[in-house]
Amino acid sequence: RIAFLLMLPVGLHLMAGLNIIPADAMHLGGAWVIALSLLAVNIAAAKNMGTPRGVKLQKLNWALLSLVGLILIGLGVMGLVAPDSKLPAWLATKLVLYGVVYFFAIGIDYGFAPIGGQIAQLQSEGSSPELEARISKTVSRTLFSVYGVYAGALLAALFGIAKFY
Repeated sequence: RIAFLLMLPVGLHLMAGLNIIPADAMHLGGAWVIALSLLAVNIAAAKNMGTPRGVKLQKLNWALLSLVGLILIGLGVMGLVAPDSKLPAWLATKLVLYGVVYFFAIGIDYGFAPIGGQIAQLQSEGSSPELEARISKTVSRTLFSVYGVYAGALLAALFGIAKFY
């Protein structure tokens, strides 16, 4: 999760350093502020998991991830469709994919949320076919988002390496 959140400012530095995009200190610093803010909320939500504060922080985390994901998707789409775009199409595609990965990450958190209570019940009451079925259902429901994160990350890497168009 930490690496995922730091990809944005690191990628921006890389693209600016390679002169692929123009980025001044304000843009680079802003990307770091955004990433570190997301990271702080994410860590605080995880640290307070299972508490009322943790629930509020997790909702804030999802809202911020959604906002950044939408911004990245929007920038990528604009880069693909705007006739005067200075953004290479391969990089615009990476932005769209990276933005979509944000939503898959939220899907993992959301889908896996019940597992804590289910594991606690397993520890206190022992195994039962009904409980095992609920745990399996939770894990299975989350797999789509897990696969989405991996597929999105691999495709984004492929576009960055191959620079298809």
